[in-house]
Amino acid sequence: MCPRLSLDVLWAPAPPHCLPELLNVIAKDKLLSPILVIDCLTSTPKYTLGDVRKYLTDVLKAESDVITREQQLSSKYREESERMKEQTTALQNNPIVFQSSRCAFRACNKPLELPTVHFFCQHSFHQYCFQTYSECEAECPLCAGARRRPDEPQHTAEALHHRLHHDHDP
Repeated sequence: MCPRLSLDVLWAPAPPHCLPELLNVIAKDKLLSPILVIDCLTSTPKYTLGDVRKYLTDVLKAESDVITREQQLSSKYREESERMKEQTTALQNNPIVFQSSRCAFRACNKPLELPTVHFFCQHSFHQYCFQTYSECEAECPLCAGARRRPDEPQHTAEALHHRLHHDHDP
C-alpha cells in the first residue's frame, strides 16, 4: 500500500470497523508517522479514542521498547568507554612486562631472539615472522584474525602458503 493512499483513506474517513485493519497495515509497514495518523484522525469527528486506542498503545509500546534498547546500548557503550579509558591510562602510566619466550606464530613457535616485535596484547613475534605473515604493521596479526568475522575469507600469507602446497593444478 502506498503512503499517499493511506493518507487519503484516513482523510476521507472509512467506516470505523475498517479502521483497525488500516491502522495495522500502516503500523506494520511503517507507511505514516504516528503523529500524521493522529492528525488525520482528529480532523474527522467520526472516530473516537476507542477506535484508535490499540493503535496508539501499540505504537507507544514499540517506541518504549526502542528507547529501552537504546538506553541499554548507551549504558554498555559508556561502560566500555570507561574500561578503555582505564586501560589507556594504565598503558600510559604503568610499565608493561613482556614475558613471551616463544614466537606467537604457530608455524614458527621457536624461542624469541632479537629483533622481535611486541604488542600490548602480550603477543610477541620474530621480526622476520611478523614481516612475513602480517597483513598490517599496526596491529597484532593474531588479535586481528580473532576480530575477523568467521565467514570473512582469510587473505594472509599463511593461507596462500597453505593453498600453494595443498591445492592441485587443474
